[in-house]
Formats: sequence, structure tokens, C-alpha cells
Amino acid sequence: MKRIQGVNLLHFIIWVCLVPPIPLFVLSYFLESQDPLTLIISANQKTWLSLAFVSYISTLIAFAIWGRLLRSHPAAAVTPFALLIPVVGIILDEKLQTIEIIGFALIMAWLICTSLYGRLLGLEKPLDKPIRLPKIE
Repeated sequence: MKRIQGVNLLHFIIWVCLVPPIPLFVLSYFLESQDPLTLIISANQKTWLSLAFVSYISTLIAFAIWGRLLRSHPAAAVTPFALLIPVVGIILDEKLQTIEIIGFALIMAWLICTSLYGRLLGLEKPLDKPIRLPKIE
């Protein structure tokens, strides 16, 4: 991401999100319902609001923020936080069982350890060295 200069990641994600609905619609037709247009037309307000939330907030905005973080920080420092995605999903709308709480605690402990690794040991080791590509003439 650091090598790609001048690319608006929000615009990139929007274009990437335009392609998948077509094959997914076809798969839905064959695997779920032979009448997907009726399902779309009969969707209620809660369904459309859920779709708007998932498509705009969790996809477009989250990936734009993710791209910005990757542009300004080493990938090895940013990527472990992807483990928080299922944790946030579980916390938002579910009653947690004991095994899920243990899993959540393990994920958080691992993230804290990996994020503070260099500081805890007094090391300031770079996590990600830039790759030098040979010049093509």
C-alpha cells in the first residue's frame, strides 16, 4: 500500500464492490431461490437498513480506514488487528458463552503482546522493511 501513491482507497474499494454482486446474484438464483427479484421487492425496511450498514459502514469505510493504516504503518503492525473483526461481531449482538469469552481474552492478550512486543523488551526492531525493486530500463 505504501508503494501505491496517489490512489484513493475509498474509490478503489467502491469499484471492487461493484463486481461481486453479479456472480453472487447468479449463485443465489441457482442455490437459494428461483425468484430472487420477488425477494428483493418484498424486503422490509430492516433488511434494507442492514444492507446499507454492511455495504457502507463495514465495507467501504472500514476498508478505506484499513488502507490508510496500511499506508502509514508497517503491515506487520496493522494486520493482527484483523483478528478483532469476529470479536466485535460477537460483542455487538450476542450473549457470550464461556468459551467465547475465553477466546476473546486470548485474542486480546495476543494482540496486546504483539503490539507491545518491541516496547516490552526494550527493542525498537522495525517490523516491516521496504522492498527495493530493481529498476527496469
